[in-house]
Amino acid sequence: MTTQWRATGSFIASSALFTGILDETQIFLLTYAEQEGDLSARVESTKQLLMEG
Repeated sequence: MTTQWRATGSFIASSALFTGILDETQIFLLTYAEQEGDLSARVESTKQLLMEG
């Protein structure tokens, strides 16, 4: 399996939008890492925890 990126060049997080997305992604990944179970169970429990706040 190969990954094809639509964008080319270096990534520069200079926009407030991008930094917000990066913060949200980091929170998701940290919460996901703490969950147990298979992939779909971990994703669902992470989404539920984040939605509940």
